[in-house]
Amino acid sequence: MYQSEWSTNGPNFSFSAPVDNGEYTVRLHFVETWFTGVGSNPTPGAGKRVFDVLLEGNLILDNYDPFVAAGAPLTANVQEFEVTISDGTVTLNFNNAGANNPAISGIEIIGETSGGTVDVTCGDNVCDIPAIPGDSSLFVSARVLGENPGVSTIV
Repeated sequence: MYQSEWSTNGPNFSFSAPVDNGEYTVRLHFVETWFTGVGSNPTPGAGKRVFDVLLEGNLILDNYDPFVAAGAPLTANVQEFEVTISDGTVTLNFNNAGANNPAISGIEIIGETSGGTVDVTCGDNVCDIPAIPGDSSLFVSARVLGENPGVSTIV
């Protein structure tokens, strides 16, 4: 999972998933896979990728730098947030905050209890995700989100 990241050529992107209204835990999985200094990739360091993340329109990560948060490139960092959903959709916005474009390696949406599966179809930076019952969980990796569009079953 942490060998890829989802980003776009533009400064911003968003992710949304239909869910039952209720309480959820959202886990965001980050790793800096580009600014690594490995091979032809640019030199790593603080300030190379900085962005904001909004969950349901509320700023949850301000000037987030995945390199600083993890302490090194190619090192995972997970940020966890609680959210109450009242509109039937978990919505995340990733906005450039002045340095390169936002990137994420995985998104987890966890309901009150976990279990079951959903099928996710992705292509052109858009994922078609069926409604997630409030007692289920969803994990979408960057590979599903953008690098290899197609159908994937998520447990």
